[in-house]
Amino acid sequence: MQLLSLDEAMAGHPRYYRVTVLSQWIMVFVFGAIVGWLCWLTLWRTADARLAKVLLLWMIFWLGLFWFLMLNDLRKALKASAWLAATDDSGLFIRWRSYQNLGWGLSGRQVVFLSWREIRRARRVDATMITPEGQSGRRRSQTTHSVEFDVAPRVELDELRGILAAERDGRPDGVKQKTKWGHFPVTVEGESTIRVEWRARPSLHHFMEEMAAWVEVGESASSTTDVSSPDVTDQTLGTLARQGSVMGLIAALRHRDGLSLVEAKERAERMIAEAGDGGEGTAERNS
Repeated sequence: MQLLSLDEAMAGHPRYYRVTVLSQWIMVFVFGAIVGWLCWLTLWRTADARLAKVLLLWMIFWLGLFWFLMLNDLRKALKASAWLAATDDSGLFIRWRSYQNLGWGLSGRQVVFLSWREIRRARRVDATMITPEGQSGRRRSQTTHSVEFDVAPRVELDELRGILAAERDGRPDGVKQKTKWGHFPVTVEGESTIRVEWRARPSLHHFMEEMAAWVEVGESASSTTDVSSPDVTDQTLGTLARQGSVMGLIAALRHRDGLSLVEAKERAERMIAEAGDGGEGTAERNS
């Protein structure tokens, strides 16, 4: 295993699996069209000209701000550096830093390289998380698609684990960053597993077909976690903490431990910070 910079990883011109941009394009177009329609409606359908101007300025500022954030995310996803995985005849490259944290820079180590001999097995994992929607009683499900790589016993993951912990804590290369987007696509699970959340093109199906040409591919796995259940485990909370999932942790802690929103937010942030120091990020139940 090697930890590489982007320049080192891209020097050999591997085959890239780039960040998906279709959803960003759709969001930018649809939200932009809605903002434009609301502005037109305000200007031409509001009888009071002064009120129309006030409403227009309000929409331009707030809705325009959200549209700008979407446009900025699309800009990052279109960068040449916005790739998740790459392959060549020698092995697999995984970029652990999210494209969303482009502001952290492109220098320094951001890629882990595994030779094909160092990968014992790859498998697809589909994890569905069920979360409540406010006080309405309705629940929303979201499925995350990932790839897990079991590495050979001789591969030491402690250094990578520490680097990922520093990224979650907003301290890449030991430097505290002013901004941090909570998207961390790569985690180390257990002693010998690297998990990669898949949001890339070509599809995960295509990627697994390529993996089958190089390594053993295990049977796909799936799981469903209801974070509103009082039986949610500390192991699940630890996984959410390593992924930097603040909202998932808040929902789980509120329903499992009966915490208020403020208490759950404070504990979720503490758990992520503990995971960022290399801990498991688990939480004790209230007595």
